[in-house]
Amino acid sequence: MSKNSISIKAISFFFLIIFSFCTEFSFPDPLSIPPDKIDNKTLVFLQKLPPDSLSSFWIFFKDKGPIEQGAYEKNLQENIFRFPERTIQRRSLKGNGTLVDFYDLPVCPFYVDSLKSTGVKIKTVSRWLNAVSIIATVKDIERIAEFGFVQKIQKVATFYRPLPEIERKAPEYKKSLVPEILDYGLSYAQLLQIHVPELHRLGYTGKGIRIGMLDTGYFLHHRAFQYLIDSNRIVATRDFINGDSNVEDSPDIQRLHGTYTLSALAGYSPGNLIGPAYNSEFVLAKTEIAAQEIQIEEDYWVAGIEWEESLGVDIVSSSLGYTDWYTPQGLDTALCTRAANIAVSKGVVVVNSAGNERNLPWHYIIAPANGDSVIAVGAVDLNGNIASFSSVGFPWDFQKGKIKPDVCACGVGTYCANVSGGYSNINGTSLSTPLVAGACALILQADTTIKPMQLRDRLWRTAYGVSSPDTLYGYGIVDAVRAAGFNYALVQTEKKIFAFPNPFEDNLTVLVKVPQSSQVQFSIFNSAGERVLKSNPSLYDSENYVFFWKGKNEKNEEVASGIYLVKVDIDGNSEIIKVYKNK
Repeated sequence: MSKNSISIKAISFFFLIIFSFCTEFSFPDPLSIPPDKIDNKTLVFLQKLPPDSLSSFWIFFKDKGPIEQGAYEKNLQENIFRFPERTIQRRSLKGNGTLVDFYDLPVCPFYVDSLKSTGVKIKTVSRWLNAVSIIATVKDIERIAEFGFVQKIQKVATFYRPLPEIERKAPEYKKSLVPEILDYGLSYAQLLQIHVPELHRLGYTGKGIRIGMLDTGYFLHHRAFQYLIDSNRIVATRDFINGDSNVEDSPDIQRLHGTYTLSALAGYSPGNLIGPAYNSEFVLAKTEIAAQEIQIEEDYWVAGIEWEESLGVDIVSSSLGYTDWYTPQGLDTALCTRAANIAVSKGVVVVNSAGNERNLPWHYIIAPANGDSVIAVGAVDLNGNIASFSSVGFPWDFQKGKIKPDVCACGVGTYCANVSGGYSNINGTSLSTPLVAGACALILQADTTIKPMQLRDRLWRTAYGVSSPDTLYGYGIVDAVRAAGFNYALVQTEKKIFAFPNPFEDNLTVLVKVPQSSQVQFSIFNSAGERVLKSNPSLYDSENYVFFWKGKNEKNEEVASGIYLVKVDIDGNSEIIKVYKNK
C-alpha cells in the first residue's frame, strides 16, 4: 500500500469523524425573529433555551384591533358599565379626570385566539399593557413573531428571594403612654411609632376604605382574622396561580408571607394584635408562588392589580417586587411599575415594599417600588434606626430629585400572626409596608377626597426622624396624625371629648378626659332637638369618664339612622358633639 493511499484514507476518515460530530452536535439555527420585535435579553435567553423547553413570555400587541374613531368612543362608553359604581366614583374623584380610557378596552379577541391556534398556553391577559403572557417553546415564539399584530416579545420576569426572617429576639415591649381605647397587645409599639392609636381614639379605623392585597395565600382561620370573617370585610378573593378563588390552600409555606402581611395591616385580636386598618374592607389576590424559595411571576402581579382596581379598591398593599431581568438603570421599564403607575392614575394609592436588598448584590430598591407614583416603604427598628437590609434608593435618581424610598415604618421584629395559629416577630420591608398602607386607610377615612399623589405628598411633608430626605430613610418615619391633618395639641391635650367610631352602627363610645372629681352627665338628642336618652357615665378608667351608647332610647328601642347630638355636662358647663348612626 502506497503512502498516498494511506494519506487519502486518513484524510477521508478525519472528515468522516468531523461530519459525524457536526451531525450529532449541530449548532442551532439562528432565530428567525425580526430584531424590532424582541429585546436583546429575551433573544439571548431564547438562544440558550433547549428547543422543547417551556418558558413564560409576554406578547405585546400593536393595537386593540381595528377600531374606527366612532366605534372607539362607543366602546369606551360601553366599558363604563362593566365597573361597579364604587370604582367609577373613585376614578371620578381621585383619578386623572378620565373615567375610562384606552387601558380599559379589552385585548382584541382575534389576537388572543390567533395565539391559541399555535398551541401555546395563555396565562394572563392584561388590558392595561395590551398584552398576554404565555407558556411557549422557542419554535412557538418564532411562529408568533410572524403575526403582524405582534409588536414585541419579552420574557416574563421572575424574582427569587429567601423566606421572611423570623426575629428570634423580640423588641422591647413599650407600654401605652396614655389610656388606649383598644388593647393592642405586643403590636402597640409598631403602631405607636407611626401614630396610629391616636387616630383610633378619634374613631378612624379604616371603615369605608377598601384595600387590595397582592401576596401569597392567607391563613384566614387564624383568630386574628375572625373579625374580618364575621363582619364580611373580605369582599373578594382570587388565586391567579391556580385560576380559582381559594387563597387559603395549603401547604403552609404558600400562605406564610400573606398571613404575616395581612395580619400586620388588618388583624384584630384584642390583647394580642391589632392592625391599623382592622375596620377596612379587603380584596385578596394570591399572585406569589412559594416553594423552598419564593418565586414571583410578574404577570400574576399585573393581573392582580388590574382586577383589584376594577373592584373599587382605594389602596393596594404589595410586599412583593422584582429585580431579575431588569437592571438598576432600566428598572423604570419594569412592567409591574408601569401597571402600578396606571393604577395610581385611576385613583388608587399603591404602597409597595422597598425591598431587603441592601446587603445583597442588587443593593437597591425593587420594582414596582421605583415607580414615580408608588409609595415605597423602607424598614426601621422601634428606635427609628434604618434596618441593615432595607434597600437603598438609586443615587442617580436622588441627584435628579427623585427620593426613594418614600417613607419608613417598623420592619424589624414586626409583630404579626403566623400560620401555626400564634404570633411571631418578623423582619423585612414586607412588614413595614402593610403598616403604612393601614395608616393611609385612616388618612383616607379622615379625608375622603384626597388623591393618591396628595396623600403621598402629605406623608412626605409630615414624616419625621431625618433632617433632610436621603436614599435610606426617604423622607422619614410616617406620622399618621399629622398626615391626616390633625394637630397634636388638639388630639392629645386640648380636646376633652372623644366619640368613636363615628359614624357608628351598633355601639358608640364617648370618652371625657377630666379628673374623677368632676361631675359628668350625658344626654342624646336627635336632629329635631328631642332628647332620646339621659345617662350617667358607665365607668371611669383612670383618666376618662366613659359612656357607652347602643343606639337605643330610654325605652330600649333602637333609634333610626341619622345625625344625633351628644350633650356632655361637665361641672355645670356643656359641650356638644355630633355623631352619625349608620344603621
